[in-house]
Amino acid sequence: MPGCCVPGCSNSTAKGFSMRSFPADPERKALWIANIGKPNWEPKSHSRICEIHFSKDMWEKVRCDGKQKLKCNAVPTIFPSRQQDKSILFNNHNTHENDIDSDNLINDKNNINLFPISQTYSNISISTNMEEEIDWKKQCEELKHLLRKSKQNCKYLQNTLKRREEMFNRIIVKSDRYRRILKERLKRLKANNQNYDKLRISLEKVLDKGQIIVLNGNDRKWSCETIMRAIDSRYTCDNNKI
Repeated sequence: MPGCCVPGCSNSTAKGFSMRSFPADPERKALWIANIGKPNWEPKSHSRICEIHFSKDMWEKVRCDGKQKLKCNAVPTIFPSRQQDKSILFNNHNTHENDIDSDNLINDKNNINLFPISQTYSNISISTNMEEEIDWKKQCEELKHLLRKSKQNCKYLQNTLKRREEMFNRIIVKSDRYRRILKERLKRLKANNQNYDKLRISLEKVLDKGQIIVLNGNDRKWSCETIMRAIDSRYTCDNNKI
């Protein structure tokens, strides 16, 4: 399967491209050879050029069978690979020139504005140092303020703790005093209880249980004089029996 003989073109009939053979006219053949970039080259019988190298105006109208022929004066003029190489070389050349110009421009600017730029940098560094110093001063003032507040809080807490300690000491003193008072009262109650027990024993010797129950009743109240008369009468009765 023939392929395109144009340098840099890999199209072929296997890839679906239509191929055209070189014309028999020597002048047109020489023009084709010159255009494809192969001077002093003689095409062979199987040498072909693909359809993409011919512009639209080089073709005749499409026939009824769908085929299309080249005009009698058709010449290949489209070479994408060659134009791409030229554009790459042109862009590289322009880029190199731009780099040189930019380097020269930077060097010129550096040579011209060397002193003002350094002076500007020095001014910037001085202003930066001043700002940093101001920031440090502000931070120091804030820290001093916080330290004063913390000292005040510590003093307040110390005073509060001292007052609470004094209050607890007063409570302890009062509790000790109440404890002594309660102890004395308990002692008196024990003494009264002993006296009550002695009195109860004495009454049991004089009165019987029924009389004691009557004396302890809630519905009657006996005066001391009545109780003394009852005791006297009891002793009198006992003596008469004897």
